[in-house]
Amino acid sequence: MKLNLSRSTVLICSVYTFVIGVIMLVLSILSLVAYECVFQEGFASTPDSYFFHLFYYRSHHCNSFIDWSVFGLENAELLNDFIIMPEQNAIVSRTYKLTIIQIIINSLLIVVSLIAVAAVIFNIFFLTKRIAYIVLFVPYLLVLHVSVVFDFIAGTLYADDRLRSYSVDGTMTMLEIENRNEARPFIEQIDQTFRIIAPNTMFFIFTKAMIINIINVFVLFFMVFAGWEVIDGNKLKVNKKDDSKNPENITAATQLTQQRD
Repeated sequence: MKLNLSRSTVLICSVYTFVIGVIMLVLSILSLVAYECVFQEGFASTPDSYFFHLFYYRSHHCNSFIDWSVFGLENAELLNDFIIMPEQNAIVSRTYKLTIIQIIINSLLIVVSLIAVAAVIFNIFFLTKRIAYIVLFVPYLLVLHVSVVFDFIAGTLYADDRLRSYSVDGTMTMLEIENRNEARPFIEQIDQTFRIIAPNTMFFIFTKAMIINIINVFVLFFMVFAGWEVIDGNKLKVNKKDDSKNPENITAATQLTQQRD
């Protein structure tokens, strides 16, 4: 009963992290594509989505022109030359680096999740219980642990963005506007709602809406013990299988049967 529960736990947890890994990998790849300016025109379709471009994806690869008319600002056609900003701000560079790390972590999470699933389905065991556990489950535990820590660090950074986006000064800091006094009257015209959507969305994506990270902590705890139980059970199954194939055991069993007859 205990073994079956452990096997079910490992299977459920592994499938869960596999699905999360796939979802986050897809989102990370889309983020990387956005950095290459593929969605630049699409971002300009609405004021709130355009802040995704300005805050996080306006890389040096993109057209440097900023369409301030998206926000309905007066004399918007003149602002591109009037408001002084770098071609790529630090937050864009940070998002790019975090995205690369996210891709690596979630790619590894997918692999180790599949290995854990295979360990349950195919009763994988070799050498000793300790070695089998280290090979089959320790990588899973390490990758998931790194994922949780990374999400916490990234979440802290984007939480800071969230706070900044609520104020005009914070928004100009994020955009790295150099002539703040001249730009302030125009930035003040932009509805706060448009400014805060992008940072809030990035925060929830990188922290996996918090709840998933909390679940991941429990998964990490369960897998430490359930994985060992699975390895122990796999060893017993492998030993029984080997015993059934052992010629000496087969001969002994045959002799015992003949004696009974």
